Amino acid sequence: MIKRKTKRQTQPEYFFLSIIVEKYTLAIKASINHEIHEEKKRDGDTKVYNLGTCLKLYGRCTYPEESRDEQYHFTIYGSPSQEYEFSRTLNDCHVMENWTKSYSTKQGMSKPVYNVPEGLPGMIQLRRRSEPWLGWLSLPSQTVTDMIVILSHDVPHYIDLHLLRRERSYHIRGFTLQTSDPNEE
Repeated sequence: MIKRKTKRQTQPEYFFLSIIVEKYTLAIKASINHEIHEEKKRDGDTKVYNLGTCLKLYGRCTYPEESRDEQYHFTIYGSPSQEYEFSRTLNDCHVMENWTKSYSTKQGMSKPVYNVPEGLPGMIQLRRRSEPWLGWLSLPSQTVTDMIVILSHDVPHYIDLHLLRRERSYHIRGFTLQTSDPNEE
């Protein structure tokens, strides 16, 4: 009998980082959606206009000490279409199988089975030693607008970042842009 290699399940690891924002760039777009001219990509629900915001944050890590001065670049996309994603409830995550909702049974008790996201819609890419960490997030437009308002104040800005590492992927569990140093809280 040939032994098959199986993926070893590793325990998830949680990381908390503080990053000071050193600079940022901003782009706001409004255009006709290019997909309306491509028959294969369009249908009756294709939006005619393409609206969005792109905020890029560049910073360096201040905590933990072993990651001090590592560079981080985040691209944050703001879109009205993200409103639905962020209005989901736990019931929206209830797993469906064969058109019925799934339940697990333990000790005679039936409990719903949920497929909850690992993190926010976004990711941090693995990096090579000399390159910065690259991350992206897709958020509702109003959240990105609020971030832009915070950045307009002439004070230091920080990112309080919560990550989940599972296997070789880093998921963003929490992303807070703030004017107070998370290390001092």
